Amino acid sequence: MLALPQKAPTLRFLPAVMPQMPRGRRPLPRLRGVVRIRDPKETRTSSPSAPASVLGIVCRSPRTAGSEMDLRIAADAIEYFAPDLVPYATTPSPFQVSPRQVGELAVYLRNAYISIAALHRHVSGEPSVLFRLAANDNRVSPRSVARSHARSEAAASGDSDLLCLIRMGDFKSVHFASQAAAFKALGEELHRFQPGRLTDDFGPSIFLGIIVMLSSQIQFSAYAPWQSHIDGAWSLVQARGGLEVAARMDVELCRLLQQFSLLDIFGMTTHRLSKVTAETIISRAAPYASIFHDSGVDSCNPWRLIPNQLAKVLIRINVLRAQNVLFAKASPRTDGLSAILDHLDGLSPTRWAADEMSTNTTALLAPNDLGEDQETKDAWVALMTAYRNAAILYAISSLTSLGGTSASGIIDLQDPALCCAERQMTAYHALLASLHVLFDQRSRRRRDHGTNESSKSAATSAGLLHKFVIWPMVIAGIHSALVYHDQDATRFLCSEMQAVGEELGTVSMIDGARIVERLELGRERGRDVSS
Repeated sequence: MLALPQKAPTLRFLPAVMPQMPRGRRPLPRLRGVVRIRDPKETRTSSPSAPASVLGIVCRSPRTAGSEMDLRIAADAIEYFAPDLVPYATTPSPFQVSPRQVGELAVYLRNAYISIAALHRHVSGEPSVLFRLAANDNRVSPRSVARSHARSEAAASGDSDLLCLIRMGDFKSVHFASQAAAFKALGEELHRFQPGRLTDDFGPSIFLGIIVMLSSQIQFSAYAPWQSHIDGAWSLVQARGGLEVAARMDVELCRLLQQFSLLDIFGMTTHRLSKVTAETIISRAAPYASIFHDSGVDSCNPWRLIPNQLAKVLIRINVLRAQNVLFAKASPRTDGLSAILDHLDGLSPTRWAADEMSTNTTALLAPNDLGEDQETKDAWVALMTAYRNAAILYAISSLTSLGGTSASGIIDLQDPALCCAERQMTAYHALLASLHVLFDQRSRRRRDHGTNESSKSAATSAGLLHKFVIWPMVIAGIHSALVYHDQDATRFLCSEMQAVGEELGTVSMIDGARIVERLELGRERGRDVSS
């Protein structure tokens, strides 16, 4: 498979090595954590005086409440991108945090949310509410105004540097400034952990901060140093007794650890493997697989949109890739591939779709319902079909010689991988068909937006699930450019990745389009760009 170029890490908010904690300690008491999926039974019996919560989030008390304007900036940021986090249209978004509740979020979360929203606005070119208010007040400076002018204006008016940058419309600077503030606050939180001493602070609250910061890094670029943060987070979990021990501490923490694991699992699928990374994949495989076994947690975890069965298959493929790097001469390259393909063929995207729709209805939407319209059902089936076929392509291209065009252009007719060629082509066309379903729905929704959506009592996923297919699109693009030389498909994929990147303010999706374009250009110039 193609390996994405990796830049050297430049900023780490997690320690590279953490001392090991003594095992056998009692599990931590239940936390006043940040993330808790709402149980319908708890909802019916909850006290009116319960702490402010959103999506079952019981927010910790603020360490510093911040100024009224700072909280307004955070509330505006969350309101802006909250609808993008869910696979259905409903108002308000379950991720929405009311202005009165923003002050109860941890400082690193508030700043991380501002960072994400600022990059979103920078990429999409859409101004914020505060920017528009400033424009109406004739207080906006042109983008060319130096930051020193913003500081002097802040000093004169009493406003913060951040607010002045927002008034200028300089959202790129807002992104980096608020991200740095989030890193600083999260680093201070992490420094509270003392080797050899269990505290009540490790749990959903701190791990949500880690995942939000990872998301901010991934949003900024596929080349950002987010893998170093995963390594640091892994060390932090190991210091608490390991992934399996940490997952048993708290149900909400287990859900977040699943999401964290998926970031690493998917990240390694496009990572050029060295001996070190191969050893890392193998060492983490069993702990990752252990938290995706069927359980009550797995059946009610809306944080991940792929079935845990697929997560475990991707772990197996990554392990086989790693073994091929470490033990290339010990076994044939295709060992284990047939079993994986047979397993994937036996999985049902229709069943997956029904399960995921049920999970979202139960965990996030209740007492409302997810729409039963045919387009919603088609969207979920298309999403699950896209992931399954992308996994088939990833397995074949990673574990056979069919992952690209060799420099010599000579095909060995005795290669056992050739028996997979027909299966590979079938999966490729099925993946493209699923993506067309999702993007056709997106086009219809954008065309019809505002005409009848508000009259629907149930939430709908039609026209929204294209937001969650970056990995299948990159896999499809690699194959269209390197394997099938399918220029029409390559243009379609690159165009849609660019458009969705701009829609969601996600540079990593735009990076995906550029990667595929470079692959096609390299192939046309006769370079060997496969690995």
